[in-house]
Amino acid sequence: MMTATLFDSHRYAKRLVDGGIPEKAADVQAEMMTELMEQVAASTASVSRQDNKIEQLGGKIDLLDAKVEAMYVKLDAKIDRVQALLEARIAEVKAELVRWVVGVGMLQTALIAALMLKLPH
Repeated sequence: MMTATLFDSHRYAKRLVDGGIPEKAADVQAEMMTELMEQVAASTASVSRQDNKIEQLGGKIDLLDAKVEAMYVKLDAKIDRVQALLEARIAEVKAELVRWVVGVGMLQTALIAALMLKLPH
């Protein structure tokens, strides 16, 4: 934070008069310089407040970014679990399908053999 520097308008006007500026003109210039210094100080304070707000927003953005990352990790873990469950279920269905195909094949073979035995030679 900046420290305020005091502006001595009386001393400023006196130096202008000592330098040859008429007293009335020196007083007006000192007055204007005082106003200018006040405006600069107000602007500096405003900029400082805005900088603080920006820093606060940066912190909030970092916090939100961390939350989004945590949600991404959780979602990725859930997807992995669902994928594992689906793969296991698919393996079960494949095994059951193989059992059915083998069973039907054996039944078909038995039926053909039975028909061949029944047929006259």
